[in-house]
Amino acid sequence: MDECFQGEIVKYEIRNKYSEMGERDIFAAYFPVEGSAGINRIVCVLQDITARKEAEKHLIQMESRYRGLLEAAPDAMVVVNQGGEIVLFNVQAEKQFGYSRDELLGQSVKSIITRGSRSGWSRTLCDPRRTRWRSRSAWELNSRESARMEAIFPLRSC
Repeated sequence: MDECFQGEIVKYEIRNKYSEMGERDIFAAYFPVEGSAGINRIVCVLQDITARKEAEKHLIQMESRYRGLLEAAPDAMVVVNQGGEIVLFNVQAEKQFGYSRDELLGQSVKSIITRGSRSGWSRTLCDPRRTRWRSRSAWELNSRESARMEAIFPLRSC
């Protein structure tokens, strides 16, 4: 609290055990209040963040399972976000395309789609507000050795 009396806002999270509620995750924030003689008071805000912490833990577990399934898949899997950025590139994709995941993660998927297949790319990106699915969309992809292969992607209609 000394920092707070020196004018700094202090924030932290702590896990506390309460006799009636059990263990709870608490967010605490201390704000300095300046009076006529300088900082002479502190306002404290406490928030129970147990539910948020549990949801974060669950999300991390689910993401780990999801990634494990994709990594274990016998097929090449490239996961792309709405903006066309590669967010997951599994081991089989590394073998098939000849690129390491470090080279392609964060890059546009256009970097592995042949120029001839790019014309419909912007029209076929997923729109998460729609629910009807197209059966598939095909693009020709480039491997590191410039070999061409066809890839089939299930996509939402735009």
